[in-house]
Amino acid sequence: MGRLSVIKGLLTITLLGHCLVTLGQQTSSASQTLTNLPAGAIIEIPLTLTKNMDLSFGSVVPGNTPGTVIIYASASASRTSTGGASVLSQDTFNAACFSVTGTAGTSYSISLPSSVTLSGPGSNTMTVNNFTDNSSETLNNSGAGTFYVGATLHIGAQQTKGSYSGSFNVSVNY
Repeated sequence: MGRLSVIKGLLTITLLGHCLVTLGQQTSSASQTLTNLPAGAIIEIPLTLTKNMDLSFGSVVPGNTPGTVIIYASASASRTSTGGASVLSQDTFNAACFSVTGTAGTSYSISLPSSVTLSGPGSNTMTVNNFTDNSSETLNNSGAGTFYVGATLHIGAQQTKGSYSGSFNVSVNY
């Protein structure tokens, strides 16, 4: 008799559970069985970024007042100076140049710093800011692109003579 009570109890629990599921289905406002749902994914080729040329402001002669040297983001290597800064006309200078590769025809974005500090002799520094690029930000049909980065160098009045250097980060993202 004990075994029959256990079977009745299980049968009652099973029926009660079934009824609760049935009641839940009757009170729902929308129910639909979906099969063969569309799903998909697009796999992109990872972006690669290669530096082809460093940013170089060339030789600058400081004056009695602060000044700037601006390198424009272009392959044609142009620059201007303002304030107390003068540039040597026969000097070599250039915008930084980068190559990017990835999935053909896709768009990407470029991240440039807001400013960096160049360190020179002793504890002397100069600031570089206003970074710009000339990218179309779309890879060509071969999955390649090239862009140039320019910036503004701030030279102090009577800036200490010597070589100044620093680095900056550039990143590209889909």
